[in-house]
Amino acid sequence: MLSKRQIAIYYLIILLVATSCILYEFTLAQLLTAIIGNSIVQYTLTIGFYLASLGLGALYLNFFDQKHQKEIETLFKIELFLFVLGGFSPVLLLLCEFLIRKTISSTSEHYVQALMFFACLFSSIIGFLSGLEIPLLIKIGQKKYSVSASIVMGLDYIGTFVGIMLFSFFLFPEYGIFKTSAVTSFATLIILLWIFFFHKNNKPTLLGLIALAMICIVYMFFAGNIENLIINKIYLAKT
Repeated sequence: MLSKRQIAIYYLIILLVATSCILYEFTLAQLLTAIIGNSIVQYTLTIGFYLASLGLGALYLNFFDQKHQKEIETLFKIELFLFVLGGFSPVLLLLCEFLIRKTISSTSEHYVQALMFFACLFSSIIGFLSGLEIPLLIKIGQKKYSVSASIVMGLDYIGTFVGIMLFSFFLFPEYGIFKTSAVTSFATLIILLWIFFFHKNNKPTLLGLIALAMICIVYMFFAGNIENLIINKIYLAKT
């Protein structure tokens, strides 16, 4: 029989999943705003593509992957992808901006369109993966924790709200875009560790998670330096 502690940890994981996903999206939207301005358009496009992709991910799992039984393994892979793409999406977006600027003038309309395309692409991929998370967590909750779908969905909405509040009033004002992204990666790492310790048990996976933890710690420690290097030395070099 499951203990109350195990169920409480499962609830916490749901909150972390929802919080980290919206934080990944907000860091992308804020970075896009910092580069090309017009915050309303950037946030509308980023969150809009994210929500649409959430739906596509959930529909994909329902209509095209109905017989999939390995929910834990699938969730683990999704979190790995989110750790890499979500955590490093600000760096990837700025690298895309740098390459675009090498071929298209930053004053051109095509420059803005190309940059927005990559931002929406990253946002859509993160959204699609996030759309897979909740149905998988619902299946895991029903099979292993006897938790109803409504509780999972309710915690998901609350976690999204918590992420928005954290970004607006604490993380972004205190740490900026890159360190916020690094902190969010750490939250995804906690989810991966939960999957490992509660549902998986093999040495290669543990070694991989230790490597990811080291990457995450280094990223968090040097996030401010990375932000200054990329923005001041590369992005602002065009002025």
